[in-house]
Amino acid sequence: MINFISKHTRICRKFYSKSNAVKQSSTIIDLILHNGNYITETDVTECPFSDKCFVLAKLLINKPKNELKKIDCRNLSTENIPKIFSSIDQIDFNPIKNYLTIEGKWKFFKNEILKIVDSIAPLRKFP
Repeated sequence: MINFISKHTRICRKFYSKSNAVKQSSTIIDLILHNGNYITETDVTECPFSDKCFVLAKLLINKPKNELKKIDCRNLSTENIPKIFSSIDQIDFNPIKNYLTIEGKWKFFKNEILKIVDSIAPLRKFP
């Protein structure tokens, strides 16, 4: 890690009335440590309302390429939802008693519902 701040980041000025002089001290108290991969330039700018300075850094961040993403979706329109509901009402759920575990019962229930949804509103890729 390298510190790329070389200018003073705190400049303190004090007026002494006995000697009628202003004394100034400058220190580097703010650092930017980095390995040089993302920061291309740094600078220090005085702040008008504080004895501390602003520390600035210019970053080099490459924008990733735009990728067209495909989304799985279904047509759950106002026409298809009532069809799905009426088909679910016609399912015979009595075979669910044949499954001993909750996982088996859930799998049966889920498969029956998905059969109906897939037949009325099948998955499609968008765009």
